[in-house]
Amino acid sequence: MNLDQMLSPHFSLREAIKSDTARRRGIINVPDERQLRNMIWTAGQMEKIRHFGGEQIIDVTSWLRVILLNRAIGSSDTSAHIPGFAVDHNHSQMSPRAWWNKLTPMVREFEIDQLILEYDDWVHVGFRGPGGSARHQVFTIGC
Repeated sequence: MNLDQMLSPHFSLREAIKSDTARRRGIINVPDERQLRNMIWTAGQMEKIRHFGGEQIIDVTSWLRVILLNRAIGSSDTSAHIPGFAVDHNHSQMSPRAWWNKLTPMVREFEIDQLILEYDDWVHVGFRGPGGSARHQVFTIGC
């Protein structure tokens, strides 16, 4: 698998699978074919969000999590990170709260399933995938 593969013009496979927890615990966090297809689709959605944010850098903090990694960090087995449909990230020019506030009115336009400000540290954007029915949920955790 070519880790330098680009999922879209601005998002690479390498950044989408990085995980300090996986590295420390020896968990191989690489996608299978289905997850890779999902990640490519999600990268297309993230390109729209990046454009909306003024073409600034989107710093990915967590994207794909294989089931072992997801369990290692204590997340749910139903997490959208497992199939590759969720991206935790920050905007290079805004605080996480300001970025979340800017994205909030756009959840329907971008077909965002869940937009979550987590601990005032990052923004989670989750999708249902192609043809999925987004719930357009907006909330905070730990804020």
